[in-house]
Amino acid sequence: MRPLHKRTNLEFLYQNVTTDRAKLAEMSCMAPRTFRRNFKILEDTGKLERRTGSGRPRTLTPGNLQKLTKLALENAVFSGKLVKRELEKDINIKIGVRTVYRNLAESGIVKKKARKIPKMTPVHKEKRENFCKNWNIEHFFDNVIISDESMVDLERNTLRQWSKVDEVPVKESTKFPEKLMIFGALSLKGFWVKILPKNTSVNSQKYIEIIRELIHVANKWYP
Repeated sequence: MRPLHKRTNLEFLYQNVTTDRAKLAEMSCMAPRTFRRNFKILEDTGKLERRTGSGRPRTLTPGNLQKLTKLALENAVFSGKLVKRELEKDINIKIGVRTVYRNLAESGIVKKKARKIPKMTPVHKEKRENFCKNWNIEHFFDNVIISDESMVDLERNTLRQWSKVDEVPVKESTKFPEKLMIFGALSLKGFWVKILPKNTSVNSQKYIEIIRELIHVANKWYP
């Protein structure tokens, strides 16, 4: 999502949050002189209308923009240059690659790496459908143990924090953060969890020891 323009943000705050001058000055993140000018306009008119600019008008009309978005979505693997070339053939107007990317971004269309999924043939789909139809789930998990392991980074910094527009929140971290390795197993007979001490290295020998411990528990569940 594109960030709100400061004028748009100020207008929204004035109309929906507060009309207090001091609070708006702090919340708008504008330069003092710019804020005073825009605040006076808000007091006089109640809104901040965009002034007619003297710059170059937009290259693409709404109709051309619609053609651009349709072309990009129907040809998702096209590069910006290819999209530009095909659109120019259609509308007979010379445009730049940056114009293509900017207008697509404003329309909410960006380039992303495709997520891989298994390629399903009709035979695969038919087999899966038949499996689901014939699967007797009532007693399927009676003799099943599901096990897995996971590593937890105790200093992982993925949480977003509220902060002012011109400030960046910080979080202290170490060069080698502490980690936990957790093993677990689950069945209808019970569950088993093993948490290793912090920063424990798990080599082949250690892994074998953990599996042996799990087998010992499994033998109690299913003697």
